[in-house]
Order: sequence, then structure tokens, then C-alpha cells
Amino acid sequence: MNRYEGEPLLRLIECYVLDSIDQLTSEQAENLASMEPKLSGALGVTGTWKEIVAKTMDFLIRFPCE
Repeated sequence: MNRYEGEPLLRLIECYVLDSIDQLTSEQAENLASMEPKLSGALGVTGTWKEIVAKTMDFLIRFPCE
């Protein structure tokens, strides 16, 4: 079984954490940035990929994206 199967936000949350600790590769960052329009449309939230994840998971107050 794929660890992300049935958990569509899991990989995005992992990338959010990796970016927060400066462990996200530039290739991963570019891929995530290119996904922003699709993420925005699917989740109904605007912003960068990281802002979209933060808003979707209600991270803004406790886990700032900057």
C-alpha cells in the first residue's frame, strides 16, 4: 500500500514541514509552486502552495508559514 493512498494532504503537509526546516529541495519547491493553481482550485483557497496548506490545515495561528 502506498503511504499517501487515501491521504491526499499528507505529502503536502510533509513538504510544508520540510520547507519549514529548510530541507525541501529546490526541485520539490518548483514542483509545488507549479501545482499552486490546481491546489487553489481543488481546495478553494488562494496563495502560495504553503499558504494554501496552512489555511487548509488551519496552521496560520500556531504554525506561521513565514
